[in-house]
Amino acid sequence: MKARRIIYALMVIAVILSVFAMALQTGAAPDELRVSRHIRSRTAFGYQSDEELMELFHVDRATLKRMCEDAYHAVMTNTEWEVSSYGVARNTEAAAALFGLIYRNPELFFVSGVSYYRQGEIITRVVPRYAMPYEEAMAMHGEMIEAAQEVVCRFKQDDSLTDLELALLVHDYLAANCEYYFAESAAEVDTWDGRYSAYFVFVKGTAVCQGYAEAYDYIMNQLGIDCGLCRSETLNHAWNIIELDGLEYHVDVTWDDPTYDRSGRVVHTNFLRSTEGLVSSGHNAQDFSGNPTNTEYDSAFWQTSKAAFCLFNGSIYYINGDGVLCTWDDGVTTELLPLKYKWYASASSVYGGCYSTLATDGESLFFSSPKEIYKYHPESNTAEVVYTYSNPDEPYYNIYGFHAKDNKFYLDVFSSPNFKVTTKRENQIVYTYRTGEIDVHIYDKGVRTTEPTCTATGVKTYTCTACGNTKTETIAALGHNYASKVTAPTCTEQGYTTRTCTRCSSSYKTNYTAALGHTEVVDKAVAATCTETGLTEGKHCSVCQAVIVAQESVPALGHTEVVDKAVAATCTETGVTEGKHCSVCQAVIVAQETVPALGHTEVIDKAVAATCTETGLTEGK
Repeated sequence: MKARRIIYALMVIAVILSVFAMALQTGAAPDELRVSRHIRSRTAFGYQSDEELMELFHVDRATLKRMCEDAYHAVMTNTEWEVSSYGVARNTEAAAALFGLIYRNPELFFVSGVSYYRQGEIITRVVPRYAMPYEEAMAMHGEMIEAAQEVVCRFKQDDSLTDLELALLVHDYLAANCEYYFAESAAEVDTWDGRYSAYFVFVKGTAVCQGYAEAYDYIMNQLGIDCGLCRSETLNHAWNIIELDGLEYHVDVTWDDPTYDRSGRVVHTNFLRSTEGLVSSGHNAQDFSGNPTNTEYDSAFWQTSKAAFCLFNGSIYYINGDGVLCTWDDGVTTELLPLKYKWYASASSVYGGCYSTLATDGESLFFSSPKEIYKYHPESNTAEVVYTYSNPDEPYYNIYGFHAKDNKFYLDVFSSPNFKVTTKRENQIVYTYRTGEIDVHIYDKGVRTTEPTCTATGVKTYTCTACGNTKTETIAALGHNYASKVTAPTCTEQGYTTRTCTRCSSSYKTNYTAALGHTEVVDKAVAATCTETGLTEGKHCSVCQAVIVAQESVPALGHTEVVDKAVAATCTETGVTEGKHCSVCQAVIVAQETVPALGHTEVIDKAVAATCTETGLTEGK
């Protein structure tokens, strides 16, 4: 039997109650800290439905949800949980249930106990206590969630799966991928006994019954299926109670994972059983902390199967009790391929039964025979050998356990199916059958969290829609998008082409051409004049107008004076004064001024009388 001691036996309850009692010392100050180290089995808080908890706390469903969230927040942030508004009295069933809101959460596996404050009889604050340093607890929590969410995502990818199918697939996945923990020496048991936690199941692949139960509880609730823990002090054992379609059933993953472990080997004797059915399977006790009575699945078809059921390409495959590969779709079983192999113990004897197991990596479906691993092709209902085990020194060593994980086959080989605690460890063969990563997460279309530039890569982040896990993809650098601009050569400077990126504006020059050199033109000399300077002969470039030989200024010559003589005025004509002008440029230096005409000085010319023979004259002037 897998029943094992649960962390800190339930007998300490009486001791704990006595510690509670000490909190009532006379004269205690209000709201005084009273320590109650509930370092007991987490299963002591068992399976309580939301309805039972609401009745205990006298709250509605929304308030109960908030209480659970507040408890989780306090533990994860290492703070106190304020509970005074709920009016829970210490030393009551409600007080145990209140603390149980922490203990019942498989994520909070690192909580070793709580302390509480009280005011009178009412618990006011709850303080979580940790089995290891807080930072270490948070790191381990992250490890567990990452590993557990990969399991969740395996089954959330197909939204057509019923709750019943999910319950079976998760049951088989945990049994196939976890090994019951056997400590070969006291030194192997950690100071914090993590084998009782879901952390050990998901991260280390080994645990005791409580770890199996908490792992199953976590996955079921993540998939939206009500599940909790069940216990028996008589059996020193923990398992689960699950609710399907309003009815409760026992599920004991631990007892369905045969010991000593053989990979992929899963029985179904304790899956969806009534209490009556569970007792008939060997749970011989009367102190169960739950009592499912529905017998609908006590004789279900999976009872005869001894290998894990596998989800592949939307169909559920399994190997029935007659060694036939089958599917179970929409409640209908279909036989596919007989696996009629013999596991020889010697040349003349065989071990009875079928020891083939199924495994899938999400991309292929495999099954084992005594010496081979086959890849199954559903479209043709055929199989091909992808690995052959051979050991000439041990010809009757066969494959009794098999599963596939991380592109590796794990083969448990031995001379018989009767394994001991060290058989698997000493004889397991690991074979890498493929390289590359298989990702079970369901990612969205992704968003660009870092944009690429011309020279730097970007990042696109994808988020799993089922669990929030992320992965990143590198976006290639854009490369420069150059536009060219040609600069022609000049007389003195090279020509070139400038290539400038339109995105980042970086640029460089290329395609250089030689400078043209000057085209000389003579700038003629300009003679100086009397009043204006002249220029010497020079040179310039007719292309760029650059001066090659500068023209120099020649001073003006100045005037050469000539006297312009005066002209006396007459009676009828004006005269002019004396002036000067330049004999070279004719410029007037001293202008001649006009002298008015003098006018006549009148004299009377007497008249002359005419004669007979001569004319006469009148008087004149």
